[in-house]
Amino acid sequence: HFKPTTDLKDDKFWDILEDSNGQIWLGNNAGVLFIDPVKKAIKLLKFNSPVVQIFEDSKGKIWLGTEGKGVFIYDPYKKTLRNIEFTYLSSKGNNVYSITEDDRNQIWIGHATEGLSIIHRDDYSIKSMNTPIDFSNVPVTHLLNGKDGKIWASTFRAGILVFDQNDATYQILDKDHGLHSNQIVALHKSKNSDIWT
Repeated sequence: HFKPTTDLKDDKFWDILEDSNGQIWLGNNAGVLFIDPVKKAIKLLKFNSPVVQIFEDSKGKIWLGTEGKGVFIYDPYKKTLRNIEFTYLSSKGNNVYSITEDDRNQIWIGHATEGLSIIHRDDYSIKSMNTPIDFSNVPVTHLLNGKDGKIWASTFRAGILVFDQNDATYQILDKDHGLHSNQIVALHKSKNSDIWT
């Protein structure tokens, strides 16, 4: 049992992650709540922006997707925090709803209204993806690294976009292709790599 921090004014949480070291990260409207279960310590890292997505990459870095401030990347080994804002996009491009990592160690970002971006982890350069979907009013709700080099992106209005990195092709899955709805809020990969919505 943990005593809530007095700095926490909002008890609504958007995302939760247990990292590879057993630390707990909770994203809320003020920032991110960090819990160390061993030390029974709680700390609030304030961003003055909601943290709606938390992701740990293969190197142990924690990626925090925010509403309005792009992404923050925390390196637990160097104790450093880096902020990346998508200034080349509209102001809503800094609303980051989903994050994943592909087999090439690239970080994929799903925006609220600006589609998909890729961040190269070595130099943090950014590439905007051209897709067959007009994302001007279509939030990317979830990103998933599937199998065989495919990245799955669920959306709130346009079904699912599947990008095959091997030949740079897209496939759209929607109601016309058997989905019950074009409003997909989450994806899950099973142990045998089946994708569930």
